[in-house]
Amino acid sequence: MSGLVKQEPSGAPHRHTGTPAIHGREDVRERERMPDDGTGPLVEALREVQAATEKGLPRALDRLHAVFRDHLLLLNWSRRGAGAQMGLHEKQIRRWVTEGTMPERYAAWLDAWAAYAKANPPPVMDVHYRAEARKNRLEWLDRRRRDGLARRARNRTACPGSPSS
Repeated sequence: MSGLVKQEPSGAPHRHTGTPAIHGREDVRERERMPDDGTGPLVEALREVQAATEKGLPRALDRLHAVFRDHLLLLNWSRRGAGAQMGLHEKQIRRWVTEGTMPERYAAWLDAWAAYAKANPPPVMDVHYRAEARKNRLEWLDRRRRDGLARRARNRTACPGSPSS
């Protein structure tokens, strides 16, 4: 194993594959500390929906929808993508969110991934970098086109009996 990957000290097998659990240099749980009870914004919104009375239910469902949408935006996922990641159909995800019946373990899982995505945003290319990269690419294409034309001209002069000369 390289220095970038370490095996879990316990050496306990992974619960799905049976192979030893291997983690990156920094584990997600270490980087983004979540409370032991697994409460994140989505879990809290779910609990609000479950505890809401008839009068407060629409507001609690609206908050659940807003938090769920924020999580999907952070992860750059659609409902279909979230369903694929969870191994579920997108209609099941939609039903859970609209009815407020999502199991807490799925909500905690989404909270953890959203917290990780918020703590580790993807690199952003600024406009100047993009413009410079495009300029370099165009210069490379121009050089290649010129070299190709020069090569064709050399080939024509090297073969005086060819039909193109």
